Amino acid sequence: MMKRKRITSSKLAQQLSFILCATLLFRTDVSVLSLSTLSRRHILRKSIAGLTAVVTSSPLLLYQPDHSCAACLQGDLRPECIGVYKVPMDDAVLPFIGSKEALKRFAPDLEYVPPISSPKSIPIALEILETQQLAANDIKDVVSAGRLEEAGIKILNLIPKVTSSGRYILSTLQSRTTASSTIDELKISMLENQLNDMIALFGECDVVIGQGLRGQMGVSAVAQLTILSSLRDASSALDDFLVLATKLLEGSR
Repeated sequence: MMKRKRITSSKLAQQLSFILCATLLFRTDVSVLSLSTLSRRHILRKSIAGLTAVVTSSPLLLYQPDHSCAACLQGDLRPECIGVYKVPMDDAVLPFIGSKEALKRFAPDLEYVPPISSPKSIPIALEILETQQLAANDIKDVVSAGRLEEAGIKILNLIPKVTSSGRYILSTLQSRTTASSTIDELKISMLENQLNDMIALFGECDVVIGQGLRGQMGVSAVAQLTILSSLRDASSALDDFLVLATKLLEGSR
């Protein structure tokens, strides 16, 4: 009988990263905006925003973690998960990691975390996002106080919540626009772009906090300033998403 080959977490991360990034390259998330108006940084985020832990899709491009945790599931709040690759709870990936049995079979090196549940209603989703607005402000204070590990754990807790809530709102609005006009389609596409930006920016916060913890940005003051800048961008993206989502939800009633 042929023995099933065990897949290490690092190999799984690389394989899933390749598949998901290849898929994202064929998406048209940036079609609503003129390409000439997009900065390089913006285009980069659009290319990889489908990964919740953006920029970590290929850890070797940024840094090689000096610890044994090469990958984590979304929702894993262990300190060693700060700034490393996050396997997204994507529909294409969920069959391999959605249960303890599946994870043990396909990626036994990963720590099991139950899949993130989606909100049950629009009011709940909006409430979660508003709560995470406050959480993001609290994280800024934690970073300013120099408690980077605490900030990293809070980011690990925040990202799955804003991702699942944002996706629920987007999916609901898409289902309500079955006979939509071109303008309606553009509005939905704009909201999707904002959601991708928000997810990407909070993922970037996770990465830079991890780099700060590992001393890869020099002195602590430099690390704090870099992290705070990323947090401001992410918080602003969350604000923008909430404003547009609220307007579109009111108009779709």
